[in-house]
Amino acid sequence: MDETQKRAVAWGSGIAIGMGMGVAIGVAMGNIGAGIAIGMGVGVAFAVAFGAIPAKKEGRDDASGGAIAPERGTKGDDAGSDADGGSGGDGG
Repeated sequence: MDETQKRAVAWGSGIAIGMGMGVAIGVAMGNIGAGIAIGMGVGVAFAVAFGAIPAKKEGRDDASGGAIAPERGTKGDDAGSDADGGSGGDGG
């Protein structure tokens, strides 16, 4: 997929999500026109956000990437957290 197609997908998905939210807001407010106007603004924001997400490089797997962060709440983690059965500091 070239850069133009990626941009079109980002704009299409962003506008679609925004318009769906706008119609829902418009129905809830009782003014669909205002909801669509709000949805268009939200859609543009989503489109810009989706377009700013960098695409994954082809041919690269997770083993060659950065370090993977350990999961919280596993054995050996901080003993006072509620996730691993600690008291959580509430004293009771």
